[in-house]
Amino acid sequence: MLMGQTAREQFAQWLRDQLRTQGWMVSDFAQQVGVRPSAVYRWTAGQRTPTDSQVEKIAAALKMPASAVWEELARSGITPIGPVTSSRKEVPRPATPPTPPIAPEDRPFGKWLRAQLEERGWSAGFLARKMGLDVVTVRAWATGLRNPASVQLPGIAAAFETDVETVRAALGDSG
Repeated sequence: MLMGQTAREQFAQWLRDQLRTQGWMVSDFAQQVGVRPSAVYRWTAGQRTPTDSQVEKIAAALKMPASAVWEELARSGITPIGPVTSSRKEVPRPATPPTPPIAPEDRPFGKWLRAQLEERGWSAGFLARKMGLDVVTVRAWATGLRNPASVQLPGIAAAFETDVETVRAALGDSG
């Protein structure tokens, strides 16, 4: 079984139960959460886990606190790295002058990931299979188009046999 697949299946069953109990049609739920129905099907099939921002929207649609969804993910072995609830207090940040945007290929995580893949002689496809992800996701990380969600950092760390803090550090200021 691929890494994380069991955990995703446990969360998938919980989400299927929630949708059934609350009478949600997949298409209506997807629209409420702001994703395509195929994303909801992947969550309920145990093929994917939602991103951090999607967890917040799932909780709102299910009329429960985000912490309840995070707790279920945690019971399934998937834990967030950062704060998990929208009830956290926002800390005002000092005004800073705008910085020029970083080209995707120069973003810290993409550079780190490309170096890790090259060092091991791995392709994006190999890492995707090792983590049970779609290769498009891994390529988006490697090219700097996207950063992984916090729930994906432990899987990346495990794949590269390193600790989560090393992966988190690779996100740099763009994480």
